[in-house]
Amino acid sequence: YKILIVGHGGFPNGIHEALNLIIGEQEKVSHKVLNEEVDHDQLQEDIEKYLDKNEHAIIFADLTGGAPHKISVRAIHGTKKKTQFVVSGAPLSALMQIVLMTPDVSAKPEEVKKFLEDSLKDAMNFAKVMSV
Repeated sequence: YKILIVGHGGFPNGIHEALNLIIGEQEKVSHKVLNEEVDHDQLQEDIEKYLDKNEHAIIFADLTGGAPHKISVRAIHGTKKKTQFVVSGAPLSALMQIVLMTPDVSAKPEEVKKFLEDSLKDAMNFAKVMSV
C-alpha cells in the first residue's frame, strides 16, 4: 500500500516531515496540499492521478469533513476500487502505526479496513489530556 497525506496549508508537509524525523524516510509515503497555489480542482486532479497510479492506496486526510477529505472520498468513489481508503482526523501516532505496519497488497479489503480502524482506536487510547 502507498500512503498519501493530504490537507490544508502546511499540514501535509509538516506531518510528513515529522514522520520522517521519527521513523525515517519512507518511500511509500508522499503528500499533496490544498493552499493558495493549489485549489480544489487541482488537488482533485492530483489525487485522481495518484489513485490511477496506485491500485492499493491509503489517503490520510487532516480534517474529517474538510475539503481535502471530501475530495479524496469523491476520488476514491470514482475509482470504485475496494483497495483504496481514506483515513481522516487521525493523529500522527495513527499514521506512524499505519506506515510501519502497512498491510500487504494481498490482504482482503475488509482486513485492511479493520486494520485501519484498529490503528485509529489504538492511537486514541494513547491520547491524553494533562493539566497542572
